[in-house]
Amino acid sequence: MLERTEISVSNDLGKDAGSRELFTGIAVLFCMMTAAILIYMSIDYNAIINKNSKIEHIMRTYVEKMETTGYLTDVQKTALENELTEVGCSNIRYGTTTLSKVGYGEYIQLDLYYDIRVIQWNSPNGNILKSTRSEVLKTNVHKYRKGTAQY
Repeated sequence: MLERTEISVSNDLGKDAGSRELFTGIAVLFCMMTAAILIYMSIDYNAIINKNSKIEHIMRTYVEKMETTGYLTDVQKTALENELTEVGCSNIRYGTTTLSKVGYGEYIQLDLYYDIRVIQWNSPNGNILKSTRSEVLKTNVHKYRKGTAQY
């Protein structure tokens, strides 16, 4: 009545184990490639952030100098332009920057417009594997800081 049937399990497991190993290998390779691309791209983004931090630091330094003199002197203006040029800024222009002496306790402003070259990544249709890297000129970048004359 009851027949004993043997099931061959070893052959089926062998095929599944090989498939799993292949899939795992491909998945690990894909993850490593994605991580490498993201690390490579983040290097450029960190450079942009670093440039911006340097510009902010330079501006903060000159606002402090302006607080002690009451305005941006010609010597300070030349030094500021030189420092910004070293960071990579060009075509530096002054907006409502305080260029004449103000009284104690009055506001002073450092208002700058400039152009700067940055790295930009372009991904067509969001495909990160087909991304292209290009250097672009960001024009008319605006930075503003203010303080109080304390001389």
